[in-house]
Amino acid sequence: MAFSAKGFGLYFPYSLFSIGMCANNPSSNMGYSITPFMISCILFVIIFSKIGILKINNR
Repeated sequence: MAFSAKGFGLYFPYSLFSIGMCANNPSSNMGYSITPFMISCILFVIIFSKIGILKINNR
């Protein structure tokens, strides 16, 4: 939440949910444009999926 308040919410996966749901101010628009938000979401899904697949393959 602190990273989201400081403007670094796109770079931390736990902040993306509160940004996407406009949790801090539901009556306003999202603080970021849709393109960087979607790119960040897709990158985190790819990164953590890759980490999970590598961990499963190593066992």
